[in-house]
Amino acid sequence: MEKKIRAKDQLFEDALASTVASSCGCGGSVGLENRSLTAELKKRLMKMKARNEEAEQEIARLTKTVKIVEVEVKEETGPLEERIHLLEN
Repeated sequence: MEKKIRAKDQLFEDALASTVASSCGCGGSVGLENRSLTAELKKRLMKMKARNEEAEQEIARLTKTVKIVEVEVKEETGPLEERIHLLEN
């Protein structure tokens, strides 16, 4: 899950860097090269958004899995904890 969170953070940093690079007016006129760069950055941003969405879905799935495992462990250890408590008394 930490790996997914780090990937998400990296995506946001890349998106921010892309936005800053594409907002450069460079003297007020945007040349063909800048338009090409902007188009490429927009494509890259769309890909990053898609990857971010996948990461969010994976985090949600893993969170549900952790909760299910936690409930299963509590159910399995409940009777054992009761027996331990009885043996201690």
